Amino acid sequence: MKNNNLKIIHITAFCFMALLLASSPVLADDDDQEVAREALSKGLIRPLSELLEKIESMYSGHILEVELESEDDYNDEDGEILIYEIKFLTLQGNVVKLKFDAKNLELLVTDGWDLDKAKKKYEDDD
Repeated sequence: MKNNNLKIIHITAFCFMALLLASSPVLADDDDQEVAREALSKGLIRPLSELLEKIESMYSGHILEVELESEDDYNDEDGEILIYEIKFLTLQGNVVKLKFDAKNLELLVTDGWDLDKAKKKYEDDD
């Protein structure tokens, strides 16, 4: 009986993740897109495609949400900087938050459970 309960939990978790991944993404409003487009054209941020490639090379999992934010917690000589905030679903089923400097794609903050298990291994990591 205990084994059947465990199977039910795994099936339920799988269905939840499938629904989560299959749902359509929320579209940003036109103002947000224009701010991002302008920041990119001024060289204030790197393209989102570069960030997605970087995350894919670093971690195994799925990106759930990407936000471009201005945060007072991080400042450079010109004042506040723009941050890419990523919500990421690891293959272990944990949602973690990653924050990158949008100008140079430096990883600033990781927040969440067991992100180290999602990190891709490289030959140089030994």
